[in-house]
Amino acid sequence: MEASFLEIYNEQVRDLLGQPGKDKTHEIKSGSGDIVVTNLTSVTVTQPRQVLLIYMKLKSGKTLGSMFIYLVSVIRS
Repeated sequence: MEASFLEIYNEQVRDLLGQPGKDKTHEIKSGSGDIVVTNLTSVTVTQPRQVLLIYMKLKSGKTLGSMFIYLVSVIRS
C-alpha cells in the first residue's frame, strides 16, 4: 500500500510529503467513483499504524488551523 498526505486550503492543494520549495501543480480528477489527485508524493506502508505515525510527524511539524482539511489517501497497489 501507498499513503499520500495533502492539504486543501483556499482551493489550493499542497503535497505534505513533497519537498519544500518544489511545489508541483496538482489536479483533482474524478471518474468511475474514484477521486485522484495528480503529482502527489507517496510512501510505502505495510500496516495502518505507519499511516498514523506519518500523520503525527506531519502534525508535530506544522500549525494546524481549523480551516485546513487533511486527507489521507491510501492506495492499494
